Amino acid sequence: MARSRVLRRGRRLGRYELLAPVGEGGMASVWLARAHGSRGTGKLVALKTIKASLADDALFERWFLDEARIAQRIFHSNVAATLDLGEEDGTLFLVMEWIDGDALGRVRRAYQRATGEPLPAPIALRIVADMCKGLHAAHELTDEHGEDLHVVHRDVSPNNVLVTSSGAVKLIDFGIATARDRTSPETTTLGFIRGKTNYLAPEQIHRRTPLDRRCDIWGAGVCLYELLVGELPFTGHDSEAILAKILSATAPPSFEGDAGIDEILCRSLAPYPEDRFATAEEMQRAIEAVLGRDGASEIASEADVAAFLASELPELAGERRDRLAEALAPSDSDAERRADRGSLRGRHMAAALAATLLAGGAAAAMILRPPRTAVSSVAVSSAAALRASEPQTVVSSDTAAHGSPPEASPAGVLAHEDGADKKPIPTKKPTTANHANTANHANTANHANTASHANTASHSNTANHANTASSEKKSATKNDKERERDLGF
Repeated sequence: MARSRVLRRGRRLGRYELLAPVGEGGMASVWLARAHGSRGTGKLVALKTIKASLADDALFERWFLDEARIAQRIFHSNVAATLDLGEEDGTLFLVMEWIDGDALGRVRRAYQRATGEPLPAPIALRIVADMCKGLHAAHELTDEHGEDLHVVHRDVSPNNVLVTSSGAVKLIDFGIATARDRTSPETTTLGFIRGKTNYLAPEQIHRRTPLDRRCDIWGAGVCLYELLVGELPFTGHDSEAILAKILSATAPPSFEGDAGIDEILCRSLAPYPEDRFATAEEMQRAIEAVLGRDGASEIASEADVAAFLASELPELAGERRDRLAEALAPSDSDAERRADRGSLRGRHMAAALAATLLAGGAAAAMILRPPRTAVSSVAVSSAAALRASEPQTVVSSDTAAHGSPPEASPAGVLAHEDGADKKPIPTKKPTTANHANTANHANTANHANTASHANTASHSNTANHANTASSEKKSATKNDKERERDLGF
């Protein structure tokens, strides 16, 4: 039977153990996971899986595989590395490097909440310049024959850019990227535009011209404007209003205070692709040229971004450490599963012990209790001897069946515990004095060494024993009839 596709902490996909969910989008979810190898536990990774609700949709599966095909080919310090692609019980998953950082959008919002100001211009410029490096690496990707794959990210936004504690910038999520060898169609089956509304280039909306890398230049320009100004360049009360503003804009809002920065924004947000930077690398160089003016570059390195985060937003790193510690710590569900396993082992041990005790008890009963045929003449004779010195109580099987506690003497229990078909031991003492006297006369005759007297005594003994047995039988029969009358038979 196939396993459930529902993801949970502790489940393994291939050699990767899921630890905690990190995020979720329209097509996939991302988990913190731990790699397990033949030599023990390995490093932490980010594991992206296609949603269970979409796992059987052939189109979404093709999109996921296309993302993997593109991302696995990109090797650049400003792009999150893709390590593995696999499938487990019908669940596709993509394994990427785990990045100790926050989304650029989170960094901007945290700083703006704390200060009421947008990010300092040098920091914003450095981050976007490094983002452009990663974009250029993707745009320049070729196949094994050296042919351009025409990769376009199509979803450049602050949530798809991570900034690490060390100040490094990582471009992520090529889920809707387009390329020459992509197998899935450009739009969903319902014709929806793919991408985040506020960051869409005009050509992504009207789709009158094929998309190329300049589509991503637009997205980078929107990100830069948002970081520098603290708000988006094109806004509206709903998606339709936002799209209308993007399509009708003849020029982006100007950035007051720095002509060099304003020029970068105007070129990257030009309505027509041919008026934008031709490549992401060209935009990166323009940004770094601004950073190099008037000594501004002294706080515009990767190390300076790290120092800025540590001094201005230390709570972000603290929150990440707490979330990571929580993800790595044993959870309540883990403890419950261990407790359940321990309880199950305990129940198995208790059951085994009970079975052993029951088996031992049965064996002891067999040793202590004679079989059903054990009521022999020896037992009867022993009981008869005991009756001379102590009173006896006979308990029938009918009495025990009604719940009355047996209070019989050992001889009584021994004689009747095996069923009602056994005749009760007579409780009335039989008269045997005459037989004893006869036996004594016989012994006297034997001592006189007279043969005839001995024979006579022997015959007397035989007759007396017969009379005694007859007398006992009559007495037992009489007692049986009295007992049956008392029990209502």
